[in-house]
Amino acid sequence: MAQLGGDYWKRFFPVVAKTLLDARSADGSWEAEIGRDDAIYGPTYPTALSVLTLTPAYQMLPIYQR
Repeated sequence: MAQLGGDYWKRFFPVVAKTLLDARSADGSWEAEIGRDDAIYGPTYPTALSVLTLTPAYQMLPIYQR
């Protein structure tokens, strides 16, 4: 959605950001979903993916820069 930009991004990102921020733990990490195979990694994997999901708005990674 970040690459599509425009209305797609404006509608998508606020919803995703709110969902992720509401779901984080008190220490700022995200827990894996129960029953998922990635639960073996603990909070590391879902936290990394959540942070990557939140970064396009700040254009911190070169791939997201325009």
